[in-house]
Amino acid sequence: VGSGKSSLLSSILGEMQLVHGSVYSCGSIAYVPQVPWILSGTIRDNILFGKHYDPRRAIYNGSDMFILDDVLSAVDAQVARCILYKAILGPLMNQQTRVLCTHNVQAISSADRIVVMDKGHVKWVGSSADLPVSLCSAFSPLNEFDTCLQNERQESSVVDTLMESQQTLILEKETVPASDGTQEIVEVEARKEGRVELTIYKKYATFSGWLISVLICLSAVLMQASRNGNDLWLSNWVDATGRGQKEYSTSFYLVMLCIFCMVNSILTLVRAFSFAFGGLRAAVKVHDTLLKRIINAPVQFFDQTPGGRMLNRFSSDLYTIDDSLPFILNILLANFVGLLGIAIVLSYVQVFFLLLLFPFWYIYNQLQCFYRSTSRELRRLDSVSRSPIYTSFSETLDGSSTIRAFKSEVVISQYVSAAWEIENLKSDVTR
Repeated sequence: VGSGKSSLLSSILGEMQLVHGSVYSCGSIAYVPQVPWILSGTIRDNILFGKHYDPRRAIYNGSDMFILDDVLSAVDAQVARCILYKAILGPLMNQQTRVLCTHNVQAISSADRIVVMDKGHVKWVGSSADLPVSLCSAFSPLNEFDTCLQNERQESSVVDTLMESQQTLILEKETVPASDGTQEIVEVEARKEGRVELTIYKKYATFSGWLISVLICLSAVLMQASRNGNDLWLSNWVDATGRGQKEYSTSFYLVMLCIFCMVNSILTLVRAFSFAFGGLRAAVKVHDTLLKRIINAPVQFFDQTPGGRMLNRFSSDLYTIDDSLPFILNILLANFVGLLGIAIVLSYVQVFFLLLLFPFWYIYNQLQCFYRSTSRELRRLDSVSRSPIYTSFSETLDGSSTIRAFKSEVVISQYVSAAWEIENLKSDVTR
């Protein structure tokens, strides 16, 4: 570990900056990294890698050189033995150059040429027959595969014995239906449909704090009441001046008008600060809750959920909760309270005028029902469509060396462009 094996392979691929010396390679290269890089898609997509059915990836790709970065370390002994003797040393690859990075002696003993590295420097070069005994201590034991395989066979024998002794109990249990094979490796991102449930609003109010929520509503109502009181007081002053029968002095009217303005300004500040504090508090709690769920999620969740989808939740969706949602709720509350105040004033001045508003209210409500349902679904589609973009970017960055090794830049560019085109189309419709 840390001897520079992966760095050597990266230099052959041209992934490292050349300070001095030279690297020569001819023909096509197939690269298998130490950490497997898999596209979010089907097994067929990962094997074909944007090509036709005949020229496939890795050992089926027909490359002139295969670079394998410690591919035996992440599998058990039986699988490693199968990969070594049936794939790497098998008939499908015996005509190509194979560069294997490993620390296992059994794999090294089959190599034509061995390069031993230590702390980034070449320590020894030669054939397996000339390998000094002093260097063998740095590798895994020669019989590691055989020992592990024998242990696995013994464990398998014990398990078979236990299964036979409990066969009657197993048959008495309910039979689990076999899978039809249609289950996706990567789950399709779920999207909520229909109206937003009332529990969502309750949960948001809980995150903001019920005291803050009550303070926001109360300050908004009192702010509109002070505004209506200001208008009524000004109307009373004008009427009294027009009739020439002032009940109070001009200075008293001005003082009361200033009091209404000051109260309205204070309540406006209270509502604004309450909204800012409550929105920030809710955003922090939503983030912490989401992060806690992600950390405590089972391993299967990460196998079936692309990283771009989680990144979308922590970026775009949380930005909506941080910025857009408090702003929209503030406007909604202000317009609702303002409309309520106007309706109260109209009912006080001319109650019959309210009867004329019912037909307009019905028409406007029907239009709003259609608009809300359409806009809500479009915004949900827009949110879901961002996940493939984040996924494509993160996958491209993680597998950049593999993409360049297989000369598949055009295929990946088309893959990213397709995700962008879908997102732009949905964004244009949403706007």
